[in-house]
Amino acid sequence: MGLRDSWNVEYQTFGAKEVLEITRLPQPLLRLWRQRGYLPEKEKGRWAKHDAYEIARVYLLSAFSKLGIAPSEASGIVGDLATDLLFFSILSGDGACEFLGPPSQVEALRRQFDESFEVARSVVQPKDERRYVVSVHGGAYKRVSDINDMIDAGASEYFSCIDLVAAGGGIAVRAQKPLVAFRFRAAHSDEPKVRRLSHGQR
Repeated sequence: MGLRDSWNVEYQTFGAKEVLEITRLPQPLLRLWRQRGYLPEKEKGRWAKHDAYEIARVYLLSAFSKLGIAPSEASGIVGDLATDLLFFSILSGDGACEFLGPPSQVEALRRQFDESFEVARSVVQPKDERRYVVSVHGGAYKRVSDINDMIDAGASEYFSCIDLVAAGGGIAVRAQKPLVAFRFRAAHSDEPKVRRLSHGQR
C-alpha cells in the first residue's frame, strides 16, 4: 500500500504578498512576470494563489536573474529545478510539513519522514538530488554534489552557484507555515486527531 492510499497530500497555497516575502522579489517584478506569462496571472477575476512548487519556480527565476540570466531564458530550465528545490525545502526547514490524523498514524509517518528521504521523494519526485547548480566560466549550468571537489581540483577560477539546500531552507523559514500537508484518510470521523510538524533534516 502506497503513501497516497492512506494520506491526502496537499501543497499549501500562498497569496501574492506571501510570495514576495518568501522569494524576496520586488512587487513590480512579480507583476511584470505575471504579465509576461511566467506565472499565472488571475483566477476567476482574482489574483491567483501560488502553491509551493510555483514559489520554488519564482525563487529560481529570481536567482538566475541575479546571476545575469533573463527569465525568458531561465524559464526553460527551472521546471525540474523547481521540483528539486521543493524537495530540499520540505527537508531543510523545521515545520515545512504538517501531519494531521490519528496520533499513532501521525507519529509513524512523521518518524518515517524525519528519519529518511523516502517520504519526501515519493511526494515531490525530485529529478536530481545534487545540491548545487553551478556555471563554470560563464558556461552552461550543471549540477554537482560537493562544490569543494571543484575548488580542490582547481577546476575553475570563478563560477556562479545556487545552493539548493540553503535556498530550500530559506524558503521554508520565510513561508512561516507548512509547505505541504499530509492528512490521514480517517475511517471514522470521531477518531481523535492531532497535528504535528516535521523536523528539518539538513
